[in-house]
Amino acid sequence: MSDLTTLPDFDSLPGPSSDGLDGCAWGLFDRNGQTDQLGTLNLLTQEKVLDAAKREILCGQTVSLNWGLENPQYSGFMRMRLHHRIIDLSPSEVYASDDELSFCPQHGSHWDTPLHFAHQKSKKYYNGLSHQEFHLQNALHQGTRLWNDRGGICGRGILLDWASWAKEKNLPCHPIGRDEITVSQLEEVAKWQKTTFMPGDILLIRTGFIAWSTTATDDEKKRGSLEGTEYLGIEATRESCRWHWNHHFSAVVSDNVTYEVWPPRDVVLHEYFLAMWGMPVGKLWDMEKLAEVCRSLQRWSFFLTSAPLNVASGIGSPANAIALF
Repeated sequence: MSDLTTLPDFDSLPGPSSDGLDGCAWGLFDRNGQTDQLGTLNLLTQEKVLDAAKREILCGQTVSLNWGLENPQYSGFMRMRLHHRIIDLSPSEVYASDDELSFCPQHGSHWDTPLHFAHQKSKKYYNGLSHQEFHLQNALHQGTRLWNDRGGICGRGILLDWASWAKEKNLPCHPIGRDEITVSQLEEVAKWQKTTFMPGDILLIRTGFIAWSTTATDDEKKRGSLEGTEYLGIEATRESCRWHWNHHFSAVVSDNVTYEVWPPRDVVLHEYFLAMWGMPVGKLWDMEKLAEVCRSLQRWSFFLTSAPLNVASGIGSPANAIALF
């Protein structure tokens, strides 16, 4: 099993193979003959978590990163919106209430596990799990239960507030247009904030999508949920893959629908992050209050906690995330 001192850089990862795998980290975190299922979450060691808690929890302020479960108002990618049923228990002569929730875990603020998106040419998920094998024996493999069993996702979070930086630089921001956020821009945002990266960081990027959603017209929101909609996002290039891997993030998160610019073209970040590195990808997290607190405190790092659903072979989960300062 590799550790932070022996992780290869992106260009040293295995190159193209007969089934199209390129820049693949399969086997890198295997240990004692056991096939790894946690991917880059292995970077969140106990020592890393303890160090992050000591560095980042300084004043006790907390911020929820969870958009209301009723959001977004219109669902894309054929995902079920929230159905909330309130149950009156008084007919049983008990004056009390229950409720029932039905929704797709990947509709609102959520995580994608490596089971969400396979390497398309090989039809394999992280560390070589085939699509057929997963659907025949799904209870035996990865998912949100493994994340729960390891104690959730906790560590140093950093916010790159691209939306505020772009506004100051008078750059265009079209959340439902195919504008690319380049990795060179992300480096500029980090310098603008005086934010430094550390191995194992959980990277959060604010694109301004949720801010747009709060002011968009009903027609604009509907248009943003249609099949074939274009979304602003992180550039989907080999340079983007190289930048993400070489910073050794444990997970990445955005406030938009797809993280990467959509639709992708030659390079699909979902394939690299989820299928080839086992790296969790969060989407539609509410970073509006977080951005305000970061500006107020003049620091863009914090301790992040997330408690994914305890579901065997769970493919996605609500974020259930909190930032602590």
